[in-house]
Amino acid sequence: MAANRSPLRCDNKICATFRVRDMPPVEAIAVVCKDIKNEIILGRQLLLKLKVLPRNFPNEIVAQVTNIKDTLEREFPETLSDLLPEKAMHGPPMKISLRDDVEAKPTRILTARQIPLARQCEADKLIEKALSNGIIER
Repeated sequence: MAANRSPLRCDNKICATFRVRDMPPVEAIAVVCKDIKNEIILGRQLLLKLKVLPRNFPNEIVAQVTNIKDTLEREFPETLSDLLPEKAMHGPPMKISLRDDVEAKPTRILTARQIPLARQCEADKLIEKALSNGIIER
């Protein structure tokens, strides 16, 4: 079964040897599916044997992401905050430059979504605070 829960038709299987860098080779059964054409899907157990994934995957990956997130939050506290700053940012007006070598065609134009009624009061207070602090203006 594919990651999107659709069935994969398996046409054949072969015994294959996999090797990663200077690790010892690992033999495994590889399933051949015409549905995925030239792609190869390796299972988690094989990736663990090949030491491509850490032994306690996915826990170690989550810990690494958490450490990186904490580091970034310490380094850029004003940028990565859930609160608005008390004053407006200083600097020149933002300038957006588009590439000339690419023709950009918008595929959809979306309007702003309505604020859920349960959060409307909180949103109104936030907007009023940003207006009174000069962060935004009408």
